[in-house]
Amino acid sequence: YAHIPPAGAGFVREACGATGRAALAKLLPLFAFFSAFWSLYDQTGSAWVLQAEKMDRSFLGVQWLPSQVACVNPLLILLLV
Repeated sequence: YAHIPPAGAGFVREACGATGRAALAKLLPLFAFFSAFWSLYDQTGSAWVLQAEKMDRSFLGVQWLPSQVACVNPLLILLLV
């Protein structure tokens, strides 16, 4: 457990100082990559459902819903890890 006392205006001065701006500038490419990655990754969920609507979803004697087919991707990832 670490107690970090509130810095108030000192935090703002440090974050807006030369060192703080340099640290934030190094993080901006990461945030740009993360936001692009997760926005594109989130699109794949709907692609699974749209593709599943056109498939024969009968497996193990059960008729699966298109939205249930979307859970296959996380299960396959867990299986491969």
